[in-house]
Amino acid sequence: LMAHTLNTDLRPSDIFTPMTTLTLTTIAIFISTKNLRTTLDWTINGYEEAHKNELIAREHKARLEQVLKQLDTTLAKLQRSNVMLVQTRNQADEARKLKQQFAQTISHELRTPLNLIAGFTETMIKSPEYYGGSLPPAYLRDLSVVYRNAAHLQDLVNDVLDLARLESAYMSLESEELDLLTVIDDAISTARQLVEGRGLVLRTHLPDQLPSIWGDAVRLKQVILNLLNNAARFTEDGEIVVSAAPQDSEVIVMVSDTGIGIPTKNMADIFESFRQLENPMQRRNEGAGLGLAISKQLINLHGGKIWVESEVGVGSVFSFSLPVSQVETLLHDTPISDVVPLDESTLKHNQPQVVLLVTRSPSAAALVSRSLSDFRFLVVPELAQVQRAAMQIMPQAIIIDTSTEPIDQTALQAVIQALQTSQTVIITCPLPGEEPLRQRFAVDGYLIKPITYENLWDVLRQFSDTLNNVLVVDRDPDFVRLIERMLSNPVRHYQITYAYTGCEALEMVKRNRPEIILLDLNLPDMDGQQVIQHIQNNENLRDIRIVIITAYEEIDHSNLLTLPMCISKPSGLKPSEIMRWLQTTLNGLFTPNQ
Repeated sequence: LMAHTLNTDLRPSDIFTPMTTLTLTTIAIFISTKNLRTTLDWTINGYEEAHKNELIAREHKARLEQVLKQLDTTLAKLQRSNVMLVQTRNQADEARKLKQQFAQTISHELRTPLNLIAGFTETMIKSPEYYGGSLPPAYLRDLSVVYRNAAHLQDLVNDVLDLARLESAYMSLESEELDLLTVIDDAISTARQLVEGRGLVLRTHLPDQLPSIWGDAVRLKQVILNLLNNAARFTEDGEIVVSAAPQDSEVIVMVSDTGIGIPTKNMADIFESFRQLENPMQRRNEGAGLGLAISKQLINLHGGKIWVESEVGVGSVFSFSLPVSQVETLLHDTPISDVVPLDESTLKHNQPQVVLLVTRSPSAAALVSRSLSDFRFLVVPELAQVQRAAMQIMPQAIIIDTSTEPIDQTALQAVIQALQTSQTVIITCPLPGEEPLRQRFAVDGYLIKPITYENLWDVLRQFSDTLNNVLVVDRDPDFVRLIERMLSNPVRHYQITYAYTGCEALEMVKRNRPEIILLDLNLPDMDGQQVIQHIQNNENLRDIRIVIITAYEEIDHSNLLTLPMCISKPSGLKPSEIMRWLQTTLNGLFTPNQ
């Protein structure tokens, strides 16, 4: 009865409610479990990714440590290399100084006796009256041969000094406007006996006229002689031909031979120093291998190029090019009106820009024109000529050499005033040349042996015509006698005294006060500079003119020019122009190996 009662009391709603609750709970549990499972999957994946990144990081750390270790090793090697480089550079500097000292010693010990040979033979040829009358023609011909070959020997002795000077980036060229045909003829006359004495024929193919060039006649003759000598050494039989021809804005000179030729493997280094071909003609295998190296550098200094074409067993053709003259010189007596001004159309069609250079130094003018070959230079000797020249040629720049003499501020202001509306840049700076050598010793002149009649008289002409008493100071009695011969001119006669030591010179100055002293720096008892200091320290002797005559030459430019450099423009400089000048100057200062 009770069971029946319970069953009859159970309603549907009583079953539905728990079932619904259970279903909802199941659904909620399922949803929660799914989210938990997703979160767990994310966690596991993140752990795996983190573990993988940790492994990669450990690998990178190991590589980085290895790289750092290699860097430390490389740094240590670099430091050792730097130390070795400094040591090597010091050794190279020391070797360079020793080579220059050797070159100076050679120049002094050999130049003086060669100067005596050339000087006395020149005096015999030009002034035979000193020897009692005219010499027989046969004597004069033989003396001419002696003189010509002594002069050539002087050039050959100077090769070593030239090489040292060239390698130290200093070579003073006495440049002038040249007729190249005259230089070639002079070189051929000197070398003809050498070439024909070896059974060879020397021929020329030269035009009637060549364009003028700007260069050093002595150095260009040296190049041609080197090429002729080289051709004669390596030619057994046949001929040597010298030819020249204009080509565009250059003049080409060629020396061809029918010699042994040059193998292709030797063509690249034929112009290197101390390089010689193996010569099967042993009797002619002389020379130090300097001629072609010096020739190359001399031609480069003239703004030209040198090259060779050759075939073994057929012969060689050495050629060099020289630019047509681009430097004009105005002397004191040259009217400015004779200078043809350049119009704007000339400057626009790829013509070189014009620069007006103010200097009294020929070597400074040649150095600037050679180094700045992209410009066309007009040279005037003094600031007084600048205004008229600038108004006619309208230069893009004016360079004023302050090493020759102080700037006349009044004349400079007049130039600036006259060019006030122009865009011309004015640069004042010291230029290297022979003047710094004279200024270094604070003397009136500086001559390098070998001394010729012409350059000795050129120096003495600078002084007053009333100066007569000359004291010659040199350790070599023969050289003193040579100077005495050179100064014994019937038109202009000097009273000459002499001394062979510094002490004798100072005593002579006290006893017989000279007006001019020709002084050698290399004296047996004291340095010539000490003699100069003794004279300059005495107020009563300071007005004595002193001209140094020495075989020692300054080939190491350790004495720097100390005068300031100034850049200005009459119309004023814009801020952008100032920044451009500063940028250019700083780039030049911090560029390596300058």
